[in-house]
Amino acid sequence: MSHRPSQAISPSASTAAGSPDSLPSFDNYSAQRSPRIQRPIPYSINRISFSPEPLTLGAEWSTCWSYELLKRYWEFGLQADRLLHIFNNLPAQLQHTISYGLATLLNALNKKSSRAHEEGGGGGGGGGGGEGYGSSCPPDSSMYWLEEDMWNKNEQVAFLRILWDPVNHRRTDFFTNDMMPRLCGIHKEELVTRFASHDAPMCMTDLEFICYIIDDVLNCDKKTLVRYFRYGYWNDELGPRCVLVQHIKDKQLDWKGRSYCTKHYMRAVSAEEFDEAQRRDPNCTRPLMWSTGDLRRADELSRDYKIDREQECMENLLATEEGRLKLQLLEEQVKFQVSQMVQHFR
Repeated sequence: MSHRPSQAISPSASTAAGSPDSLPSFDNYSAQRSPRIQRPIPYSINRISFSPEPLTLGAEWSTCWSYELLKRYWEFGLQADRLLHIFNNLPAQLQHTISYGLATLLNALNKKSSRAHEEGGGGGGGGGGGEGYGSSCPPDSSMYWLEEDMWNKNEQVAFLRILWDPVNHRRTDFFTNDMMPRLCGIHKEELVTRFASHDAPMCMTDLEFICYIIDDVLNCDKKTLVRYFRYGYWNDELGPRCVLVQHIKDKQLDWKGRSYCTKHYMRAVSAEEFDEAQRRDPNCTRPLMWSTGDLRRADELSRDYKIDREQECMENLLATEEGRLKLQLLEEQVKFQVSQMVQHFR
């Protein structure tokens, strides 16, 4: 793994997120911001490029049903042990529903991609190009310096970008601007190091995280996804605290429909904006949590964050009647949505 200073890719920012200067000021939410400690020597590394890494998600887990599903999120930088602990301790029926639904959905997407490829003459947009990119070569991360310079100057939106090898689905480059550690409530060197070493926390309750993964999978055919979440600060020294966030995920795809770049735009939002988003579309705020009967408003979510972390951990979900009911309701909703999506792709 090699470290490089913040210089690097594409001058175009996602149109989904808009220009950074047009977004609301992060300073409007100072009450939600974490304390900032002045550092005598600023930490300058915002970006890391990766040489091929050993796949250390765990050989002992490679036969688990969740391995292929969670490998991508481990590559993103999340904690492997926590990922596997959550998903491999789900009730057997919910595990089956998710694994079957995922396999069925991916099969439908592959068939759709094959049909589109055949109808397009199999040329991949120009012929003769590198594997997975049609007529153009994979974008080099050094081309992204204009984008990085723009986001490093932004003090309103946290930005994170990961470049992928679309063939083996391994990360090749990681970049974040200076707003991301402020939003997470930690120093930049810790954030960069933890992402690099696959040690980034989930930042939400176990139940919210299960719903997040399922929603992400069910929307894997979408290039842009807009969601609102309740994210916990990484640093718990002052006790569990959270911030309400709009999270826009934007994927760049090659001609085969494989992702080679994902960009994440996050900004703190007011309780009013969160509640209005929930009123318009309950599933865009803490997706799928509504299916468990949880439609709490922003103020309640902020107030209840500490107790939710205890009540919505995997151990408590399995041990209590209320927790088991929530998982059962979630399973029923997943079954319904998978069946709807399979019909859509036929």
